[in-house]
Parts: sequence; structure tokens; C-alpha cells
Amino acid sequence: KKAIELGCIQAYSYIGQELEYGSDKCLPDMDKALEYYRKGVEGNDTRSISRLGECYANGKGVERDREEAFRLFKKAIDLGRYAAYCNMGYCCQSEDDIDNATKYYKKAAKYDEGEAFANLAIIYWNEGEYEDAYRWAKSGFIRKNGHCAFVLGYFYEQDEKYPEAWECYFARYKWV
Repeated sequence: KKAIELGCIQAYSYIGQELEYGSDKCLPDMDKALEYYRKGVEGNDTRSISRLGECYANGKGVERDREEAFRLFKKAIDLGRYAAYCNMGYCCQSEDDIDNATKYYKKAAKYDEGEAFANLAIIYWNEGEYEDAYRWAKSGFIRKNGHCAFVLGYFYEQDEKYPEAWECYFARYKWV
């Protein structure tokens, strides 16, 4: 709260998240979390904008509203938070709209958002397009994305390439 008093607009999203999930300092309080996210949105804090968008996408503390979620994600993107493309991809994927999910993940990947690479790899794997799945996972791996390291390791394991799998699994710890 001291950071907010000092004018740090980003603090709203961190306090909001702490209130959303609770911590050793406070119990979960979704109504207060939403208050903080909204204050961050007013100040154009991209993390608050994305967090509030996630709440609308999932119906967490508010009525589920995909249009409002996407409006917020687009606002975050306009302000430079390209990870919000992944949020849009998650929404589409959760509704089994794989074509649009893929489209949004590819947009995020253009901005080197690591989770986009992992999610694309998983989509292609599940579609049986293993060559594309490996390509996306390897692209994220070379960017040192931990989720991609896990996904690539899983792919190698499925193909019984155990040394490669373990190399991927342990790479995540070397990057920290």
C-alpha cells in the first residue's frame, strides 16, 4: 500500500492478486481484489487490466463476460502487454475454439511470449501434428521458457528419447 501512496500504479495489480488468492498477510477477498484491479485499470496498469480481464473470462467475482474480457485484453495489448494475446488464446481454447486460440497464440509468439510457444506446441501435439508441435516447443525452449522445456521433455519422453527428455526437464533449473 505504501507503493500506491508513492504513486506506483503497478502495485494495484499485486495487491489485487494477493487479495484474490490470499497470503500469509490476508485472507482471500475477491470483492477487494476487484476494487484494486479496477483502480489499476483506471491508471492504465497493464497487469491490472489483464487480471481484471481474466476475472471476466473466468467469471471469477464477476459475471462471466467474454466481450468485456476481450475488451480489456485488447486494451492491455494496445498499451504494450502482448501476453494478453495468450489470455485471448486461453479463452478460445477453453471454449474449444482451437482455430482462434491458435491465431492469438501466434500473435503472442511474434512478441516472444513464451507461453504462446508452449500452448501452440500442445495444440499441435493434440492434433497429431508432431513436427509442428516439436518446432513450437523447441522455439520456446531456446528462449528459455520453462513451460516449453517441460512440454518438449514430455514430447521426447513419448518418443522414448529419455536422455533428451531429462535434459529438457533439468534445463529449467539451470535457467533460474
